[in-house]
Amino acid sequence: MAGYDGPKLKRLREAIQYSRATLEPFRRKQREAVKQYVGSNYSEDGAPQRVPMNLIELAANIYLRHLVASCPQVLAVTPHRQLKPQAATFELGLNHLIREILLQATLEEVALNALFGMGVIHTGLGIYGDVEIEGVTHDVGQPFADVVDDEDWVFDVQARRYEAVRFAGHRYRLPLDYVKDSDLFTNTENLKATHLSSPPDRGEERTSEISRGANPQMDQGEYLPEVELWNIWLPLENLVLSLTLDSEDGPPIREVDWEGPEQGMYRLLGFSKVPGQLMCLPPRALWTDIHELTNRLFRKLTNQAERQKSNLVYGANAAGDAERIVKAADGEAIQVNNPQAVKEVRWGGVDPANLAFVIQAIQQFSWFAGNLDALGGLSPQTETVGQERLLAAGASKRIQYMQDKTVNFATDVIRDLGWYLWYTQNIELPLVKRSGGVDIPVHFTPDQREGDFLDYNLTIEPYSMQRQSPAEKLQAIVNTVQTFIMPALPLLQAQGVMLDMRALLRIIGKYGNLPELEDILITGQPILEPGGPVNPAPARPTNTTRRYVRVNQPAGTRQGRDAAMMQTLLGAGAQDADMAGLMRMNSGRSQ
Repeated sequence: MAGYDGPKLKRLREAIQYSRATLEPFRRKQREAVKQYVGSNYSEDGAPQRVPMNLIELAANIYLRHLVASCPQVLAVTPHRQLKPQAATFELGLNHLIREILLQATLEEVALNALFGMGVIHTGLGIYGDVEIEGVTHDVGQPFADVVDDEDWVFDVQARRYEAVRFAGHRYRLPLDYVKDSDLFTNTENLKATHLSSPPDRGEERTSEISRGANPQMDQGEYLPEVELWNIWLPLENLVLSLTLDSEDGPPIREVDWEGPEQGMYRLLGFSKVPGQLMCLPPRALWTDIHELTNRLFRKLTNQAERQKSNLVYGANAAGDAERIVKAADGEAIQVNNPQAVKEVRWGGVDPANLAFVIQAIQQFSWFAGNLDALGGLSPQTETVGQERLLAAGASKRIQYMQDKTVNFATDVIRDLGWYLWYTQNIELPLVKRSGGVDIPVHFTPDQREGDFLDYNLTIEPYSMQRQSPAEKLQAIVNTVQTFIMPALPLLQAQGVMLDMRALLRIIGKYGNLPELEDILITGQPILEPGGPVNPAPARPTNTTRRYVRVNQPAGTRQGRDAAMMQTLLGAGAQDADMAGLMRMNSGRSQ
């Protein structure tokens, strides 16, 4: 403990407080965007005004489906031939760990954080023994990967690159009695339970208070009194400290040498690098202004629509005519003495120019967000399927770049988990290796780990993190059968490989949502083919001629409909073709 006490520890606490204060504007912007994301109907502490056009939620939902839609699958390879069997076992063990700790859910949460701020994951080895930390239960001796929210994250803001930080850490909470009774911590005599809500004198609002409120009395609802601790990693000193920030001179309650991956215990995910800055530019920073502008205008249009009314006005000598008109039913004939003295007048209503501006703002938001209509499949963009595919491929370049960043981030996280899995002596995993259609039980034990961790290269298949619908799986199977299996079927049969048509039809029925296929198949004795054909089929002509006729019918794309609507609202009128597309909507897709 002699390394960090007295003035040195005081300077560290002051540096942490300074970095926290410097990062507060980033956290405040993130909280404001999250409030817009949840809207005004989520809780009492959500958006202060109605959010009828929640463009931020729409964009975040579409992006998240593209970034982390499925559980990553790891490939462990090695250039050393003698280590290849061990690499296969290591791969099985790591994929087992990924499923065990629910890494997919963790990656989804950190990707959502990166859309609003910075995505941070803390990796390590469970040392607390089945204790819950921030809602996550850690098993002793098991590697873990936890999300660190921006409100709990701190790093050395003086550094321009993360590799040059002097410290980095995060805040977490533990039961006070557990900390005092545990042998892992010392100097716990003066520890006191801390409030879950933000202290009024600190002036720090937390994003989590959107759902639970900021009432200090809510601490009475905690089942057990807890203490707020900070986990601080010091790369230059190769130390990890556990301490509180409430006290200026209290010693750390834990100080250990860092024994883990060389890059440290934290992994960061950001999508748009800013020159000379460690904080990345999150996508929500590009979305917020247009989102708020659209909702302000839409609320104004809503108020105009609600104020709109129709009245019947009449002259002083036409009171009887007005009364008969009001009492008459719809479609009923009415006799009036002075029709010119009675007329209907409309007041207020939606301003056409503002409505056209709202439509344009929504289009601009989709453009700034990378063409959400193409990414989310919200509406057709062109009049033909071929053009639609080309546009979708172009729109996916932005999301493909973000996918690559997410895959590389997930690879780093899994590499850290693999480091702990490789070097932790008390980890033994019962696994099943499939070879030649036979399940072989194997065990991943310390005695069977050959070579060094650096001898193995861990990669993630990018497509493993993208969800495939049953229709997409079925299409891939059908294409494989038609392209590879059927042409090579004689060769496969010569090698003893047969095509199980019944299994193929079961898969088609399952993925194609056709359970009736099972009802039309019966099991019987196989029919053996005769030695030669009795009535051979007539030979096909050597040369055949095929004609492909493609008919394109113009469709009403959303952009075309919006353009026609804006022209109409602004009084400019619309072309006949635009109006035809506006009326036709989406009924004319390319065949």
